[in-house]
Amino acid sequence: MRRLAFVGLTGLVAVGLGALALPAAMRHRADNPIWRGMREANEHGCFNCHSAPNNRELTNPGSPAETVPSFAGGNLMMYIDRPEEILEWIRDGNTAARRADPKHEAERKLQLIHMPAFKDSVDEAEIEALQAYLLAVDDYFSPGDEVTKRGEEVARQQCMSCHNVGGAGGLRNPRSPFGYIPAFYGPDFHDLVKNDTELRAWIKTGSSPRVAGLPFATWFWRRQKIAMPAFGDHLSKDDLDAVVAYIDWLGKTAGGTHELVDLAAPAKTEKGAGS
Repeated sequence: MRRLAFVGLTGLVAVGLGALALPAAMRHRADNPIWRGMREANEHGCFNCHSAPNNRELTNPGSPAETVPSFAGGNLMMYIDRPEEILEWIRDGNTAARRADPKHEAERKLQLIHMPAFKDSVDEAEIEALQAYLLAVDDYFSPGDEVTKRGEEVARQQCMSCHNVGGAGGLRNPRSPFGYIPAFYGPDFHDLVKNDTELRAWIKTGSSPRVAGLPFATWFWRRQKIAMPAFGDHLSKDDLDAVVAYIDWLGKTAGGTHELVDLAAPAKTEKGAGS
C-alpha cells in the first residue's frame, strides 16, 4: 500500500510538472547522448583504462605520452584533429591518419597498452553517444564570450558534480521525484524552468515559486537525499548572470557537444590538436 501511495504521489507531482508518472519512463524521456555515453563507457570498460572519474592516468610503458590519456583535462586535443576522429578511435582503435603515418605506427607497436577496436561489439548509436560524452567531459567546445566562459568556470566549481558533465543530468538522487538529478536542458529542465526568472530563482533559493506550489512538491523536496542548494548571496550578480548565460549556451549546443548554431550569438572557439 505504501508503494502504491508513493507511485500515486509521484504521478500527481509529475503531472504538475508535465512529466510522465513512472521514474523509468522519466529516465527514458529525459535521456540524452552525454548521459547515455557515460553509461556506455562504464558498460564497455572504458573507465578501466581512461579513469575519467578521478582523472588519474594509467601508466603505459613504451608510449610517447607514457600514459593512457584520461578523458578529462584537455588530453583529447593530443589525439584528435577534429571531433569525427573520436568515432574512428572507438570503431577501429586508431585513426586513419595515424595508421598512414609510419612514425605513429612505429610508436604504437612499442607501447604496452593499445586502444581496442569496438566496431564489432558497439553499434553506431552507442559510438555516437560515447563521442558526445567524450566531447562534454573534455570541454572540447567552449563558449566564445567572456561572460559565458565565466559561467562555465563557476558551473564546473558549483554545479557539474551533481548535474553531470555538459549539464547532462542523470546522476542518482534517491527519493527524488525523478530518481535522478535533472539536466540543464531537455524535457525535465523545461518542466522545472520556464524562463530565466525561474532559473535565477532555482539558483538563488533552491526552488521556484511555481514548482514549490505544486501538490506534494514540498514533501518530495524534503524526502530527496540530494537537495538543490540555495546559493543566495554566495554568488555575485555577475556570476549569477554568467551561470544563466552558460546554461542557455548548453541548451543551444546539446551540452557543449556541438558548435553554436545561433548566428546571432558570439562566435565559438573550437579546440583541436592543430590549433
